[in-house]
Amino acid sequence: MMLLNSLVVALRQLRKSPGLAVLNIAGLAIGISTFLLLIAYLRKETSYDVHHNKPDQLYRVVNHYRTEVEQNTDAWVPTAIAEYIQHEGTKTISQATRLFRYRSPVVMMDPASQKYFTEENSVWADANLFEVFTFNFISGNNRSLELPHSMVVSESTALKYFGTTDVRGKSLTDVTMGAAFTISGVVRDLPSTSHFKADFICALSALPSLWGNTILNNWGNSFSYTYVRTDADPLAAAQEINALASKFIQNTEQYTAHFSLQRVTDIHLHSHVLNEWTANSDIKYVYILFAIAALILGVTIVNYINLWIARSHQRTREIGIRQAVGGSKSNLTAQFAMESVAQITLAVLVSAVLIQLCAPFITEYLGDDLLFTASGVSFWIACFFGVVFFIALVMLYPSKVIASIRPAMAIKGQPKTAAYGITLWQTLIGFQVVVTACLITAALLIRQQVSFIQERPLGYNDAQLINVSEMSNATNYRRFKEALLQNSRVTMASGVSHALGGTLYQSGYEIADRGKKVSVIWQRIHTDHDYCKTYSIPIVAGRDFSRNVAADTMNYLVNEAACRALGYENPEDVLGLEVNAGAPIRGKIIGVMKDFHFKSLHNAIEPLILHIVPDRIRFLTVRIEAGDFGNT
Repeated sequence: MMLLNSLVVALRQLRKSPGLAVLNIAGLAIGISTFLLLIAYLRKETSYDVHHNKPDQLYRVVNHYRTEVEQNTDAWVPTAIAEYIQHEGTKTISQATRLFRYRSPVVMMDPASQKYFTEENSVWADANLFEVFTFNFISGNNRSLELPHSMVVSESTALKYFGTTDVRGKSLTDVTMGAAFTISGVVRDLPSTSHFKADFICALSALPSLWGNTILNNWGNSFSYTYVRTDADPLAAAQEINALASKFIQNTEQYTAHFSLQRVTDIHLHSHVLNEWTANSDIKYVYILFAIAALILGVTIVNYINLWIARSHQRTREIGIRQAVGGSKSNLTAQFAMESVAQITLAVLVSAVLIQLCAPFITEYLGDDLLFTASGVSFWIACFFGVVFFIALVMLYPSKVIASIRPAMAIKGQPKTAAYGITLWQTLIGFQVVVTACLITAALLIRQQVSFIQERPLGYNDAQLINVSEMSNATNYRRFKEALLQNSRVTMASGVSHALGGTLYQSGYEIADRGKKVSVIWQRIHTDHDYCKTYSIPIVAGRDFSRNVAADTMNYLVNEAACRALGYENPEDVLGLEVNAGAPIRGKIIGVMKDFHFKSLHNAIEPLILHIVPDRIRFLTVRIEAGDFGNT
């Protein structure tokens, strides 16, 4: 009966001061919603790759290499590592598998409908992929990649191409690679918390028929990701890999390579090596966002407490009269606690509505799997109850302070002298002001950083450019380019092997420099004579490729970062240096490009080398005249 009476009084107080009630409830609701959304995002960031079976036993092999002029850590390792582990076995590693993704999006064709699609998430994998990683099969099984030219597709891909998941036995053609595959299985789409995406998983055993019999057991060719499973000490497993590699890779003064194991669950937040699947996040952002979430919740609670105490003067006479007629402090505390519970309950309901209204944006950035599955719903329920419990616990303080007002002072209407804890109240107000100022300052700084990134010069003119993929061979590329240039609105076009902003390949080169040969591993792009003109990249030393110089099909352009890597500050000093990309491919550096961002702005500009290789061209970059982009 007492509880019901307290609830009636609490609701009556809300009705008596609707403006203040709305302010309290709205402040709590917005604070709770913001806190929960940040926690949901952090949950996603810290749950990458935990969906795999025994994720703590799953590692990626990385290569720490050093040349005479540089040192790096690379996610690509020699393809032979997994080959030798699988065939020779080791004491500590139970499974090893490889994943390979072509350097650019590929064109897939459905032979039945003759429809073409450009696909970003096409990978090649060993047959034991599904024993190392966890995939949920709709049809097929863990042995679905054992046959050459077999392919496993994701559920969304099957629906996109065929309108059904019953697609086993159907065919798809990888036009870019020139290979046909038979679908042998369908898997559920990988969750958004996977560090790699795979809509098409092609049998890696088909690659030797396309690129040569030794492509998968070559110690000098690094283009694939290698993953291992081990329940042993990763340092011991890495030692076994290095002992195996030492039989085939000779470390010298010019080049050394050392391999280590990187836990797969650490990749998203702790890995920033060369050739990542995609740009990863950073653990420091998790700490920063968690601190911001905690501060927002803290400010929300402090604001609520301050409003409670600030309005205590409106109720001092009520409190004094209740105490004078025999009301105990415990009863008063219970009454004010009930009023807090009523407001907190309403705030939680409003917060749930706000989060639901934000659901489309949450789904886009966090993924359906974090919101609407059983685990996602459980997460939200746990968060809501946790926040409510915490706020209710904290709210015992203002209830106790108000209930502790001395009757004589209360009846006289002197709340400042009547209420205990006034110093703490002032401290809370100071805390609220300081934290709010810090958050506003941080928001302004972040805005400036985002503006800086958006407005930062890329080093080339990206306006009016469009990439057309894919050129299946050099003849098609040349014909298409010539046809496009007949259009008066097309001002320039160039064939390229890689789209800027994506993954590039790196190659080893030997450069004759100051009487000695220097080995380097640089990022490379294959192109034609018109690359710098099409992208409007300035030449700061030497000259551009020229069709009037036949030898330019063997010559090279490098960027300023490559000059610095060789120890030259003046770009003119590298002109004429001989470059050996493997006999008989020899040429000279004829020009130096001004540095430009060919990867994400998260990456520092690395050494880059360009040379003309028509057979490696997969894109046509076209510059269109301003003002008529859409129609052209």
